[in-house]
Amino acid sequence: MNDSSAEFGHLIFMAQRGCRLSQGRLLERYRGYLKALVRIQLHRTLSSRIDASDVVQETFIIAFTKIEQFRGQTEQQFVAWLRSILASRLAKVIRFHSAQCRNPDAEDHLRQSLDRSSEMMEGVTIRSGSSPSAVVCRHETVTLVAAAIEELPEDYRAVILLHHVEGLSHADVAKALERTVDSVKKLWLRALAQLQQIVEQKI
Repeated sequence: MNDSSAEFGHLIFMAQRGCRLSQGRLLERYRGYLKALVRIQLHRTLSSRIDASDVVQETFIIAFTKIEQFRGQTEQQFVAWLRSILASRLAKVIRFHSAQCRNPDAEDHLRQSLDRSSEMMEGVTIRSGSSPSAVVCRHETVTLVAAAIEELPEDYRAVILLHHVEGLSHADVAKALERTVDSVKKLWLRALAQLQQIVEQKI
């Protein structure tokens, strides 16, 4: 077991026994990751009414009340467990703001969408020389990258999430952000450069 796995195992062990310090460290460890996932899922019509931070905080409150039920062994399993709780909580919040009835199929779709978004974040690229080609997650976990994305300015974060995670072309990103394609490409390169700096500081 490496140092990172040992640290995670200790955090889970203590958190399951009610240690608030360990629970707080887990919250900080995955807050940025979960917030990024929430931002991706929110429709533009709901983003102004739903606070991503509130959804994440509520997700952790639920998680910590049920943490004894977590039976996994790895960080990957714990993150998947958190995503499942997030999906249920986010579905409930979206239903409230959209005046929709509970739909199990919609919740399953949202859970699958969160899983896909998480996978897409593993492919976020950073700038390497003059070409954005190096894959951040070759050396770092998706949670680290997501946390770094959350530290970006709003316009930088938007262009990264829209292009890399939602898979929009530069032209479609330009329409979404009401910018020219050329300005979006320049914004994207600046965002990648700053993302790389943040990630390097976290390594």
